[in-house]
Amino acid sequence: MRRFLLPLLAIAAVVLVAAPGALAAKPVAKPSYLFAMTSTGGSLAHDASGWWVTLMGTSPMVTRFTDRPGRQAATMTPTQLANRWRAYGFAEDAPNAALVLDGRSAASDVYVVELRNPRVEGSTVRFRARPLHTASHALRHYVKRADRLSETTFGRASLFIDDGGETVYQQLTLQFQNVTPGQAIAVDLTGDGGFPVTFSTGSDLAPTYAGVSFDAQPGLSITAFTIAGGAIRLNTAPSGSGAPQAFAFDIYLASTEGINDFLLTNASDPGIVVTAVTASSMGLQQQVLSSVPTQLFWAN
Repeated sequence: MRRFLLPLLAIAAVVLVAAPGALAAKPVAKPSYLFAMTSTGGSLAHDASGWWVTLMGTSPMVTRFTDRPGRQAATMTPTQLANRWRAYGFAEDAPNAALVLDGRSAASDVYVVELRNPRVEGSTVRFRARPLHTASHALRHYVKRADRLSETTFGRASLFIDDGGETVYQQLTLQFQNVTPGQAIAVDLTGDGGFPVTFSTGSDLAPTYAGVSFDAQPGLSITAFTIAGGAIRLNTAPSGSGAPQAFAFDIYLASTEGINDFLLTNASDPGIVVTAVTASSMGLQQQVLSSVPTQLFWAN
């Protein structure tokens, strides 16, 4: 992400001090892994409880790989994959998968589903499945070819499971002006186009953003500064002077690969002016936020 100069603020009462290394460099993106499993046969079946994907004669090893950033690869057994399902976060956030059938016509050779509850019995692996019309970015090629689910048996097949782990970051500067001591500041973040997006310290989320500290001079005292996913909340304490103040801080946004834009909303107390400054593929952006969500673009 390219660096850029920010407009100067007339900071009279508060000086922002970044903790050592807090935002010194762009964070490293978390790679996205695909799990690949092959089988000699299987079936798609539907019963009163929903869809099932059954793979028979599965290969003894499942390959887990990524082509970015380091082309890493590892192997595990189907049983190990099932045992690590919760550790990978799949129990709470079911992964997307593409089932690709060999030797079938274009009308019935690719199915895109959400997978849950893996069950392994010998060389047979069974998943609860839910059909999808869209899927994670890593499976976009298969989404274009996806067919409507129908009950069928099949021969050789490959199953690609996406862990959805590709995390990309966007640096953001938030500028606050006309803050009267005692007022509360609130900025809300949502993804546009269906992509999840959160505020981040640069590597992981934290309930309190310890990477920034405020050198509070007379006139403004920060009493609380918290992050909860897509919400920043900052409280100021009343002081003797009561004069409006201004300050700024940097933070990261975290989302999944493929995001194009996001929305920011100023939910602060009346009169507080919040300006968002960031860089995107469209160049430097500087937007004054309001109570209506404001669209900004991601740096791709």
